[in-house]
Amino acid sequence: MRGKRLDPSLVDLARDHLAAGRPLTLDAQGHSMWPLIQHGDRVVVQPLPTPPTIGDIVLIVLSQRLVLHRVIAVSSRAITTKGDAVARPDQPLAHDAILGVLPRVAPTFNRLCAHLSTHAGRPLAAVLQRLRMALDRTGAA
Repeated sequence: MRGKRLDPSLVDLARDHLAAGRPLTLDAQGHSMWPLIQHGDRVVVQPLPTPPTIGDIVLIVLSQRLVLHRVIAVSSRAITTKGDAVARPDQPLAHDAILGVLPRVAPTFNRLCAHLSTHAGRPLAAVLQRLRMALDRTGAA
């Protein structure tokens, strides 16, 4: 999800809101996380309780835009993110550049989607993620 270019003060408000422990509701714009997150979907970003792990979908700021992308690599110095429907990863970011996170699905499932997202299996990863979300809503998982 790549949002509209923002006034820097709005980015600060989003950062402060999440840092205060409050969730942030946003309407997704763009197609970088398609089909998991589609243009117009309402998402609720949670404050980051622990360091992000591979597979998490995090809220970051890229080019003065709030962006939801998946974490595909974590090192002691940086985190690399990428949209599921995007061919190339984003530039590595400092850990404190992560503003918030979408609620986690099963960690193993998130890692599988992250692995598939970085390879030719991007469409399969998106289908698996949608299926998991549907199962979670129905209580079948």
